[in-house]
Amino acid sequence: MSEVVDKKSHAKYSPSSLELLELCPCYAQEQRAGTAASDGTRLHEATEKSDLTLCQTEDEEDAVNRCVEYRNEVIKSMSSGCIVSNEVLLKVEDMTEGTGDVVIVDYVNKLAALIDWKFGRVPVTCAQDNVQMQGYVLGVFTAYPKIDRVDVHIVGPRMDFLSVAHYKRTDVDAIRRRIKLIIERCEDVNKQPTANEKCCRYCSIKATCPRMGEAALAVVRSTGLPLPSEFEPGRMIRPEDRAVAQTMSYILEDWAKKVREYNIKAVIEDGISIPGFEIKSRKGNTTVVDSYVALKKIIGAYDDITLDELLQACSVSVAQVCDQLYAKAQIAGKKGETKKAIRENVMELLKEVVAEQATVTFLQRVKGKE
Repeated sequence: MSEVVDKKSHAKYSPSSLELLELCPCYAQEQRAGTAASDGTRLHEATEKSDLTLCQTEDEEDAVNRCVEYRNEVIKSMSSGCIVSNEVLLKVEDMTEGTGDVVIVDYVNKLAALIDWKFGRVPVTCAQDNVQMQGYVLGVFTAYPKIDRVDVHIVGPRMDFLSVAHYKRTDVDAIRRRIKLIIERCEDVNKQPTANEKCCRYCSIKATCPRMGEAALAVVRSTGLPLPSEFEPGRMIRPEDRAVAQTMSYILEDWAKKVREYNIKAVIEDGISIPGFEIKSRKGNTTVVDSYVALKKIIGAYDDITLDELLQACSVSVAQVCDQLYAKAQIAGKKGETKKAIRENVMELLKEVVAEQATVTFLQRVKGKE
């Protein structure tokens, strides 16, 4: 059994985006390169290497363990000479390309297994209907012409989700037609957006989408509030329209927060079942409320770590430091040391080790004016 690793590639219409593009040809993926994205990359690596040291929580360790155990079971079910490859670049003919998490090829049985890890908590389409997986299947059949069947395994350990589907070479034509139709719709210069709850939420152009504007307009119209003559933010010209839209943005934002708040309350307290949704819980972030006590306890328990090393894991609040210096100045009777002067002095002292975030600019209603 050997292992091959290939680099990832990005296509114009990646297999991972095909499902949402099928729902709306104008869909544009949001750039979510934050914590969730980096955590997913790290957990994929931990699973590939069977390395739990890359995990940061018990939840992550459990998720990776379950994936590793599942992969091992799939390998055991195949012939002893099967080839296991991780992060495999799969060319979906001349249409697109993407990366398969694990591809296991069993030439003895003319069988391949395609495993895809889903470490998020958002439900995914089953393997039988999942166009992303179908794209990978087409890529596997293309890369391994001696294979007659591809078994797809979608594993979502944090959702307790497992879906398996079996594809034969006779399915290739139908898969090709489906993907080709999606791309042709996306390439159509006259394409129109289609509102769909599954893709609108994660679309980067929803703020300017006419279908989303129509939905928001219907909500505001039902309240009897004034409406702007133009709803798309980038096309508003009249200051009066901008003022009305600014007020609407507060109302819609508050309304959305209240919807989520009361829906959770209805499910937990009243036992109401909301179609398509279920209550999930996960541990909150761990924070240290007393850094001084925490550092003393760690140094007391571990002889091989120094205070200097621990301090590198700590953060300093400039605001809290200034508050403490100001409080001491007041006690000492140093009335001339204002908060502003103290902050300026502290910032000068720390200028080589601090970074100020960009200024936050926002609109605020003028007092007494409606």
